[in-house]
Amino acid sequence: MISSKLIKDAAFAAGADLCGISPMSRFDGAPDEMNPQKLFPEAKSCIGFAFRIPRGVQRGIEEGTQF
Repeated sequence: MISSKLIKDAAFAAGADLCGISPMSRFDGAPDEMNPQKLFPEAKSCIGFAFRIPRGVQRGIEEGTQF
């Protein structure tokens, strides 16, 4: 079995700023479109990653200067 530490270490090594793991029971009662159990009914855990997006990345889109 893969440990949560191994998963988090891999996420951070790939450049993630945040990584979290939760049991699928956390989504009990969630609407179908927000419930990963509907896509993966056999899954035991849900893994989430977050990557920081620098402000300048979207600045060209907002100012209309992106080609």
